[in-house]
Amino acid sequence: MINIEELRNMETVPQTIVITGANSGIGFEAAKFFAHKGAHVIMGVRSLVRGDEALAYIEEEVEKPQVTLLELDLSSLKSIDAFAAAVKKTVTEVDVLINNAGIMAVKEGKTQDGFERQLGVNHLGHFALTAKLFDHLALKARIVNVSSQAHLMGSFDFDNLQYENGGYKPFKAYAQSKLANITFTNALNVRLKDKSIKAITVHPGVAKTGLFGRKEGVLAFRILSPIFGLFAQPASVGALPTIAAAIHPSVTAGELLGPKEKGHKGYLTQNDKINPIALDKKAQNNLWTHSERLTGVTFPL
Repeated sequence: MINIEELRNMETVPQTIVITGANSGIGFEAAKFFAHKGAHVIMGVRSLVRGDEALAYIEEEVEKPQVTLLELDLSSLKSIDAFAAAVKKTVTEVDVLINNAGIMAVKEGKTQDGFERQLGVNHLGHFALTAKLFDHLALKARIVNVSSQAHLMGSFDFDNLQYENGGYKPFKAYAQSKLANITFTNALNVRLKDKSIKAITVHPGVAKTGLFGRKEGVLAFRILSPIFGLFAQPASVGALPTIAAAIHPSVTAGELLGPKEKGHKGYLTQNDKINPIALDKKAQNNLWTHSERLTGVTFPL
């Protein structure tokens, strides 16, 4: 368990933190938290206009924050390449990489590289980015992959991973992409066994992040967005597992961090329930092989 007040009061934080999807929701709250603590935060944002707006909010609360805005479109391998190159020019090394950006339950479509959109943005884009930045990670860096409890409902059909043969359903594809996040974490940790770098997965619970109401989402989620907002926790609370995974000393590789430890108010859970598929070595290797083939990237391991 992680004490939330202890987490919020921690003064020592990693020097350089890269966050994808940092202009809103959990990514923004994490960026603001780390900026308050004096870290150099690199905010990966799809829109520099919205990124500037987010930075303006941070500057209202933090005097002279160390924040760098860089454009990042996770639906484009070309954009991912450019972002990784820009990060390497900006800082000598990265202490924490937070793979946070995502889309949820959108209508069927493809990324700029022809990937199924949810798998492409939520998993393949972050897989490629992590590989591109891997040789720039600090000796004891952390990689934080933001998943969802929806991963518990996910499954893989590696013969129809991108629904080439039909069967696409918005939430089914979302659950698969979130299962991919945690499966990727576990597959990466197996390959990191002789290194001090560690990968951790988190989920925010039901938080007010804007995912439900996005215009590209299916109609049902857009209609239900106000209802979810009635009982969802603030994004600042939803961001706490991500923050803990990035900085708390008790966190170990392969954990799934989530909110509200049952029966212990004021604590985060460190070992939440994981879909057994994410722990299966065959599934891990299959996803890794498909991800390398589709993105054309390999990890320098």
